[in-house]
Amino acid sequence: MSDIELTFKEELEELVEKQNVAMNNLYDIQYTNPPSNVCLTGANSKNTYDIDLSTRTIHGPATLSVARDHKSTVIYFKVDRYFDFMDLSNTICVVEYKVLRENKEVPYIYVAPFLDTQRHAAENKMIFPWVISGVAARQDGIVEYAIRFYRLEGLTSDDSKIVYDLHTLPAKSTILAGLNVNEEDIQYEYDYDASYKDYLAKQIADNITYWHTLE
Repeated sequence: MSDIELTFKEELEELVEKQNVAMNNLYDIQYTNPPSNVCLTGANSKNTYDIDLSTRTIHGPATLSVARDHKSTVIYFKVDRYFDFMDLSNTICVVEYKVLRENKEVPYIYVAPFLDTQRHAAENKMIFPWVISGVAARQDGIVEYAIRFYRLEGLTSDDSKIVYDLHTLPAKSTILAGLNVNEEDIQYEYDYDASYKDYLAKQIADNITYWHTLE
């Protein structure tokens, strides 16, 4: 076998291995912790963004969060429940996004924990959340993301196959820069805390004395 043939064989084996890992991940998401189709949410007009499946476009927010935030921001996406004869509430919904790590883009998957089919049932729409974690908001900059709806069939991850797969176009939102500090260098105002506690204790003591005087 020539060097070229050997290199091609190695690249092919690596590609197959990556595909197997990806399929195992999708299988685990679908069967280990499937999303609920009924849930009450905190969605409102200010934190809900439309997805146009006819153009595969996400009309997302300009800003996602602030750097180093962790699960303090939740946004919601509103999308058609039925698209091309498919009930998307029967699919697995994930947000695929990329963040910059050491000058290299690293992909991540966020699994929508539920698909709310009730709130906008009259419009044949459903909504789902994206809880912005510290992974997505690790540093300020641009986060590129897309929404995916998929469905597998198969008894195990080895014999599973994708029977439905829908992707949106990528969208971009900004993680804003926060205060740039080193956690190890942060000093806490213990003196202030102690003095404030002393102040409160004096107020309590004065009030007790005051009420005793009235008695």
